[in-house]
Amino acid sequence: MESGKAITIIEAVIAETADAFISKESMHEALWMGISALEDKEENRWHSVAKEGNPPAGGYYMWSAVGGEVEKDFYWEGEWEHAKKYGYDVLAWKPVPKRYEVDE
Repeated sequence: MESGKAITIIEAVIAETADAFISKESMHEALWMGISALEDKEENRWHSVAKEGNPPAGGYYMWSAVGGEVEKDFYWEGEWEHAKKYGYDVLAWKPVPKRYEVDE
């Protein structure tokens, strides 16, 4: 099942059901946490270049190459800056993770 389908089902559960032992607010919060986790997983997954192509041009991404190398690199006009310079064969890419922020 794709995450989009799972999110749709969870949203329906939020709208239609409530357990006698769990408040509707608690169930709502728990299910939205699950939706958020699914969305984060989808957003931060590896994208196969062979299956999905390269990312949108003009940004930094992480890539994984033949041999297991993983690098942060700039992708522009069909080229990976670092990968091209050093001859890496990029297999997959994903967005650069968001920086860590301390909750105050």
